[in-house]
Amino acid sequence: MRVAFRYIFTAVCLSMLLACTPVNGGTSAPSLEASVPPTPPVTPTVSKPQTIDDIDFTQYSRELASHTDLKEGQSRIRAIDVVRLLFAPEEGANIIKTTSSTFELDGGALMLLSADGMADDSVRAQEFYLIFEGDKGAQKLADYGLRVKCWRGSNIKNWQKERCS
Repeated sequence: MRVAFRYIFTAVCLSMLLACTPVNGGTSAPSLEASVPPTPPVTPTVSKPQTIDDIDFTQYSRELASHTDLKEGQSRIRAIDVVRLLFAPEEGANIIKTTSSTFELDGGALMLLSADGMADDSVRAQEFYLIFEGDKGAQKLADYGLRVKCWRGSNIKNWQKERCS
């Protein structure tokens, strides 16, 4: 039994010594920093408002949203589909982060739909607001707007209602 114990103890000690031996003829043990994977870059997030009062509708543009198929009077389902299809990445594109917030109100609703990390060469993020009027189940689009964040230019950190260059 003692012989077996000595054999196991010797084998463990030798393996520990080999693990501490310098690599590639160097004079020191490998650095732990080399084995730690690099921290991935932090992607900007789209912050959600906490209340309707947090939303500044003057920072959105209907003109900027004119390239979409949004139209006043559309059903709630159709308007939401229009925006979600705009956010859908094309085949082979990177997955983008989307968020939505809904504020149900008496006689209507407000929705914010956002996408971040877009593959567009100028637009990094988009955020639509959609205001619906009517009873639940029969709501129609009453107002909408769009704002963007750009990948390049003089304003790449803040939302804006001007087109990206």
